[in-house]
Amino acid sequence: MNFEDRLANLRHSIGKTSFNFRFESLFDKDEWINMKIPQRKHLEREFRKYLEHDDHLRIPYTTEDHVRMRLYNLIYDYNEIKHNFKHYV
Repeated sequence: MNFEDRLANLRHSIGKTSFNFRFESLFDKDEWINMKIPQRKHLEREFRKYLEHDDHLRIPYTTEDHVRMRLYNLIYDYNEIKHNFKHYV
Protein backbone atom coordinates (compact mmCIF):
# COMPACT_ATOMS: atom_id res chain seq x y z
CA MET A 1 0.00 0.00 0.00
CA ASN A 2 1.46 3.31 -1.05
CA PHE A 3 0.16 5.84 1.46
CA GLU A 4 2.37 8.56 0.05
CA ASP A 5 0.45 8.58 -3.25
CA ARG A 6 -2.91 8.38 -1.50
CA LEU A 7 -2.05 11.33 0.76
CA ALA A 8 -0.80 13.30 -2.24
CA ASN A 9 -4.08 12.67 -4.07
CA LEU A 10 -6.09 13.68 -1.01
CA ARG A 11 -3.99 16.83 -0.52
CA HIS A 12 -4.41 17.72 -4.19
CA SER A 13 -8.18 17.23 -4.06
CA ILE A 14 -8.49 19.41 -0.94
CA GLY A 15 -5.96 21.98 -2.16
CA LYS A 16 -4.47 22.87 1.24
CA THR A 17 -1.26 22.06 3.09
CA SER A 18 -3.10 21.68 6.39
CA PHE A 19 -6.35 19.76 6.83
CA ASN A 20 -8.15 17.09 8.85
CA PHE A 21 -9.12 13.73 7.41
CA ARG A 22 -10.35 10.30 8.37
CA PHE A 23 -8.42 7.19 7.35
CA GLU A 24 -11.18 6.05 5.00
CA SER A 25 -10.76 9.31 3.04
CA LEU A 26 -7.59 7.82 1.55
CA PHE A 27 -9.67 5.26 -0.35
CA ASP A 28 -12.43 5.37 -2.95
CA LYS A 29 -15.89 4.78 -1.54
CA ASP A 30 -16.34 1.46 -3.37
CA GLU A 31 -12.86 0.31 -2.42
CA TRP A 32 -13.54 1.05 1.27
CA ILE A 33 -16.94 -0.66 1.27
CA ASN A 34 -15.56 -3.82 -0.36
CA MET A 35 -12.68 -4.04 2.11
CA LYS A 36 -13.05 -6.52 4.98
CA ILE A 37 -12.67 -5.39 8.61
CA PRO A 38 -9.39 -7.27 9.28
CA GLN A 39 -7.90 -5.72 6.16
CA ARG A 40 -8.99 -2.24 7.31
CA LYS A 41 -7.37 -2.80 10.70
CA HIS A 42 -4.16 -4.01 9.10
CA LEU A 43 -3.99 -1.05 6.72
CA GLU A 44 -4.61 1.48 9.50
CA ARG A 45 -1.81 -0.07 11.58
CA GLU A 46 0.46 0.15 8.55
CA PHE A 47 -0.58 3.79 8.10
CA ARG A 48 0.41 4.57 11.68
CA LYS A 49 3.82 2.98 11.12
CA TYR A 50 4.16 5.08 7.98
CA LEU A 51 3.38 8.24 9.94
CA GLU A 52 6.07 7.52 12.51
CA HIS A 53 8.79 7.32 9.86
CA ASP A 54 7.67 9.97 7.40
CA ASP A 55 9.51 13.29 7.64
CA HIS A 56 7.09 15.27 5.44
CA LEU A 57 4.16 15.05 7.83
CA ARG A 58 3.45 16.12 11.34
CA ILE A 59 0.71 14.56 13.39
CA PRO A 60 -0.21 16.66 16.44
CA TYR A 61 0.22 15.15 19.89
CA THR A 62 -3.54 15.05 20.51
CA THR A 63 -4.02 12.83 17.47
CA GLU A 64 -1.15 10.55 18.50
CA ASP A 65 -2.68 10.25 21.96
CA HIS A 66 -6.05 9.28 20.47
CA VAL A 67 -4.37 6.69 18.23
CA ARG A 68 -3.28 4.73 21.28
CA MET A 69 -6.76 4.66 22.74
CA ARG A 70 -8.97 3.60 19.84
CA LEU A 71 -8.87 2.29 16.32
CA TYR A 72 -11.79 3.64 14.31
CA ASN A 73 -13.22 7.09 13.69
CA LEU A 74 -9.92 8.87 14.23
CA ILE A 75 -9.46 12.27 12.70
CA TYR A 76 -5.89 12.75 11.51
CA ASP A 77 -4.44 16.23 11.14
CA TYR A 78 -2.24 16.66 8.10
CA ASN A 79 0.30 19.46 8.38
CA GLU A 80 2.83 19.57 5.61
CA ILE A 81 6.29 20.65 6.74
CA LYS A 82 7.64 23.48 4.68
CA HIS A 83 11.05 22.98 3.07
CA ASN A 84 12.70 25.80 5.03
CA PHE A 85 11.12 24.75 8.35
CA LYS A 86 13.80 22.16 9.18
CA HIS A 87 16.60 24.72 8.85
CA TYR A 88 15.31 26.58 11.91
CA VAL A 89 14.55 23.58 14.12
